[in-house]
Amino acid sequence: MSQFERVILHIGAEKTGTTAAQTLLYLNRKKLLRQGVALTDAFGVGNNRALATYAIDPERQDDELYRWAGVRTLEERLAYKAKLRDDFLAEIAALPKKVHTLVLTNEHCHSRIRTAEEAEAIFDLLAPLSPRIEVLVYLRRQIDMAVSAYSTTLKGGRAGVDFEGGGGRDPSYYDHLGLLERWSDAFGRSAMAVRIYDREEPVPFLTDFQAALGLSEMQLQAPERSEQNRELSRSAMAMIRKMPEDMRGLGRTVAGRAVIARYVNAVAEASTSIGDPAGFRPSREEAAAFQAQFEEDNERIRAEWFPDRPRLFPDNLDRYPPAAEATPLDHLSAEDAGAYANAIWWREARSAMRHEAYAKALEARLRALDGDAVGAETLRRQALEIDEDCAAALTDLFVALLESGRVEQAREMAPRLDRLARRVEKSG
Repeated sequence: MSQFERVILHIGAEKTGTTAAQTLLYLNRKKLLRQGVALTDAFGVGNNRALATYAIDPERQDDELYRWAGVRTLEERLAYKAKLRDDFLAEIAALPKKVHTLVLTNEHCHSRIRTAEEAEAIFDLLAPLSPRIEVLVYLRRQIDMAVSAYSTTLKGGRAGVDFEGGGGRDPSYYDHLGLLERWSDAFGRSAMAVRIYDREEPVPFLTDFQAALGLSEMQLQAPERSEQNRELSRSAMAMIRKMPEDMRGLGRTVAGRAVIARYVNAVAEASTSIGDPAGFRPSREEAAAFQAQFEEDNERIRAEWFPDRPRLFPDNLDRYPPAAEATPLDHLSAEDAGAYANAIWWREARSAMRHEAYAKALEARLRALDGDAVGAETLRRQALEIDEDCAAALTDLFVALLESGRVEQAREMAPRLDRLARRVEKSG
């Protein structure tokens, strides 16, 4: 007997608002569960990334999802897949009886699952759970996907990749027809729920996503706008692309990748702090040439899936500048470079100050354990002079003041503690 009335599998595609969609779901998880709609943690919280890993052919040699999972040999991969399956089945078996709908979401199902056989691995997992399985997928105009994906590529530290040809992405990344055929072969055409992602559409994406899940009647809390997938500005891209060759080579090790990530994050944060909003746009002519290679397949998709639309995607490319007005991708003025250097320096200086303050707060705890209350208080106050929001120093000093009977001094610290609490609540 099937456990659920419906199982909905949201597979992206990538660059179609998936982070916002996943945040919406997990932000409202308790409310959804009260209405009989459950999510899963077995494949990852928020983004069920391990679902794609579960489906990938264990003998495939080139997929980084296995590397992210820390499994390398065939035996390790098979054991990992078996554990994922067991954990998932145990999780859903423990769900309340009132749950009628299960939702899974992972955009890597678009980019990493490359064969119908891999998609069938997910079908075989889900088919016994419900007679009604829906595969929800959003399609986006390929040139717009490519621009957004290129920003993500550079954020990953792949500074040597050019935009031409799709910004380092495999051609199958933009193959919407192949994507639909692959998942239709595995789940059946009737299981496919295909929708268009377009920021210019009159219906906001999250409203459409909620409707696609059959949840339009629910008042869900909307997530705050995430900076995680914010497109890099052109000058930020230029800064990353000018990363020295020897620094790029660090990407071969885990520690090296952490160094590159720190630099990329510093550039992205600097872009925001100096108010540099202009994202990269290829010329209108380049955009038209890139999009033209998909027109034949897009028309086949339109005829089969969207017969009432005149075109699958709009042909208006006005958001891309004429060639005469386009700025070369690597163009970086001396003024911009100086602004970025200053912003990055200040970011790193603030980070160093936070670490120094925290080190003093830890030293203060050691002094307190040794019975040196005066020395401990001195160090805590020094820490707060360096970083007035040092949580360890602030809370420890507050407690020490109360314990020593200095209630008025402790009361004076209350606004700072309140501000700290609000910041922690907002961040987590």
